[in-house]
Amino acid sequence: MIMHDAESYNSAAIQFLVGWAAGCNRLNYLWTRCAKPETPEASDVVYNWLAERAAPHRTLLTRLGYAVSFALLFGGVALHAYTYGFSLAGVAQCGSACAGSGFLAFSAVLCGVGAVLFVMVYATIAEAAQFVLVDSWKHVRPGPPPPEMPVWVVALHILVGLVVFFAIGAFVEISPAKQTLGNTWMSVYGPGGKEVTLSGSAMFRMTLGWWIGGAGVLKFFWLRRRAAR
Repeated sequence: MIMHDAESYNSAAIQFLVGWAAGCNRLNYLWTRCAKPETPEASDVVYNWLAERAAPHRTLLTRLGYAVSFALLFGGVALHAYTYGFSLAGVAQCGSACAGSGFLAFSAVLCGVGAVLFVMVYATIAEAAQFVLVDSWKHVRPGPPPPEMPVWVVALHILVGLVVFFAIGAFVEISPAKQTLGNTWMSVYGPGGKEVTLSGSAMFRMTLGWWIGGAGVLKFFWLRRRAAR
């Protein structure tokens, strides 16, 4: 039925065969795990293999990962501000003298820089709160506090990202209709019945920029604060 409705027999047949082969391999793995419980999990095998390959280049990969995180956070927020509102709102306040593309790009860059500075301040405040309210009571032995970020720090960072991206979108009267990704969107209604929509592209920028890139930047500043302890 899928092949008939899609009118693409070749691609549908290839997809079916690939899925069938992967399913057979997965079934064989699960069968082996039941018969031999000592068989390592697939995630452990992949993780150990990657860890062995990355061990000689760990320092370089760590620095590269942080650099990519800074770029994703800066670029995601700047592009969203350029498309959704902060830049357009600045033009409305400044007048026709600021209507050029250069001012729009400059204001969007400022938003990206502001996002990086905000995450830095947030990491400083969250780390201090964790140290005073939790670590000083939970870890009474001498020594540095654990470097891992608590779940609440990451969860609050994600919620703040939702607020930031919706706030940026609130500065335009109509959310850009062309910024779509499939049929996915998220909408909220503000005071006066105004609707603010995050399209699929905006949600992708939020996920890639604020959630993934921002989490990397947050970890960078968090570990620096932990190391200073």
